[in-house]
Amino acid sequence: MEEGEDIQTMIGCFLTILNELHYPGRHYDNYDHVDKILRSLSRKWRSQVTMLKAIKNLDSMTLEELVGILKVH
Repeated sequence: MEEGEDIQTMIGCFLTILNELHYPGRHYDNYDHVDKILRSLSRKWRSQVTMLKAIKNLDSMTLEELVGILKVH
């Protein structure tokens, strides 16, 4: 995520990359996507990321659920 970039733009770029990313023999599950987005957020999101990791089960969180939560903040 670039400084000053909004969540919608960042998610759009992520989904574009994700749709074009195909490695034979490698399966990316939902946790991989959620983790990658959380790690790519800028410093101003650090408190929200910490809160999400503490109260949510990231293994079962969908990408859509994460995007919805991030858009609210």
